[in-house]
Amino acid sequence: MAKNAFLRSDGLFFITADTVSGNVQRGDILTVPLEDSRSFRAPIDLIIFIATKGGNQQSLVFKGLDTGTIDSLKQAVFPSMTLVLERDSVTD
Repeated sequence: MAKNAFLRSDGLFFITADTVSGNVQRGDILTVPLEDSRSFRAPIDLIIFIATKGGNQQSLVFKGLDTGTIDSLKQAVFPSMTLVLERDSVTD
């Protein structure tokens, strides 16, 4: 379940999660539906745990996204959105 999405000043794009089920790994593919029936599909570059008042919050991190993709993802990702992940078959 997504919480929010934001671009950090160092260029890393974060999608934070309230809850995560299963074993999410670097390289797994995230799919986010965007407007006009397009979808963002990309492998996760990093998984970072951020300390919050409620405990650790898992964040999926992407590098090198273009401005248009970042803007689309900021609009598409909303609290409690179910994120779709699939295992990267190369790392199986």
